[in-house]
Amino acid sequence: MVYSLIVYIPLEEIVLKMFPTSITGVIRFGLEPFLLLIFCQIVIKKIVQKEPLKFGKVSLFILLFSIIGLISNLLNSNNMVIYILGVRPFIRYYLFYLIIINLKNINIKRIFCLITITFTFEVGLGILQVYFPVLLSLFSSESVVLGKQVIKGSYENNYSDIFIFGSLGRYNIYANYLVHIFLFILPFYLYKVFYSKVNNKILPLLLISLVAIVFTNSRTSLISLLIGGIVIFLLYRKLTPKIIFSLFGLFLLALVFLMIGVSFEVEFFNRFTTIFTSEYISQSLKTDRLHVLFYILPFILQSKPFFGFGPGEVGSDVTGGTIGSQALFNTTDFINNPFLSDVGHVALIAQTGLIGYLAYGLIFLYSLKVSLSIFKDTESSLYKSIAMGLFLNLCVIFFENFSSFNIIYRPISAYLWIMIGILFYIKLNTKEKKYDKNIND
Repeated sequence: MVYSLIVYIPLEEIVLKMFPTSITGVIRFGLEPFLLLIFCQIVIKKIVQKEPLKFGKVSLFILLFSIIGLISNLLNSNNMVIYILGVRPFIRYYLFYLIIINLKNINIKRIFCLITITFTFEVGLGILQVYFPVLLSLFSSESVVLGKQVIKGSYENNYSDIFIFGSLGRYNIYANYLVHIFLFILPFYLYKVFYSKVNNKILPLLLISLVAIVFTNSRTSLISLLIGGIVIFLLYRKLTPKIIFSLFGLFLLALVFLMIGVSFEVEFFNRFTTIFTSEYISQSLKTDRLHVLFYILPFILQSKPFFGFGPGEVGSDVTGGTIGSQALFNTTDFINNPFLSDVGHVALIAQTGLIGYLAYGLIFLYSLKVSLSIFKDTESSLYKSIAMGLFLNLCVIFFENFSSFNIIYRPISAYLWIMIGILFYIKLNTKEKKYDKNIND
């Protein structure tokens, strides 16, 4: 069942279009109870077979973060429902981690193939949207009904048609998804895992996916991809300058080939250079992300430094504190700036304070440590690829959350927790840190 969810998550919008609006909310938000049901089945099976449940240190950090969020809610005398809905985006896919580490066997090859097939579909769809803009409205997000509240879908009509988004509804979510899956797949290609003689067949997919990332117009994703490339260069010693220039040359050829017949306006290229102009920086300091970093963050640290304003109270869809969101609850506008939700680090501090930020950060710091440890200690190409893939994802997501809040985006969060689950499955199911046995069954 977990395998089918790997495919479902990025294709959710397509599935929702098959059902009337009145029940799309049940389907969209029913995934989390469904994951809980799967985990409960595992718990019952473990009890019957008298086997211990595995939680790992990550669970301690999740518990700590949840408690700190609760303390913040109580200190601020906030609505308990807002706390539950506010903390939910941070921990909802933690269940993927729990399910995976408690399975007796996982088929990593199948997981990898499903992720790759879904990734191939999304890359292809994005490229098609460049040539056939009508596909943008066809694959736009569906509205969902939550109680009496209608959460509207549709894509951003104020953007040029060149802002593609696959089936993920928004160009930035789509771009982030492409970058994260690209960085997960790439190590498997570098270490020739699962491929042997047909290893080079994955290369065209990787190159075309880079072109799709360019077409998304997401500046954050392009810079994070560059950061990922630097980390790969540091980790993968066999990546010589000759190989780098060869891959870059192939990428340029693919880009030129796919640009044939596509009309690009000057604004398409200006978008990537604008962020370095004095006008852009000045405007950003007034209202945008730089304003959040240099003005709102100091305000938060002076007002509520340790526990913040409470989960869900600011910078959250729950209370309408994000761009384009519709409030489920009307609360006091502690910080009336929708760009707060575009700076994930600050939004998290605003909701849970520095203590909550540290508690949540421990999840990723510990995962970084374990992934680097496995990468260095193992002789298995499979384990080395998984460890590198997660390490790269964690590095770029840290950067991305200075200009987005993608740690809570559904597809990004879900796949990240799946990767963490696979890594700790390896850690918890190998002896003496030898990591010398592939788990393919």
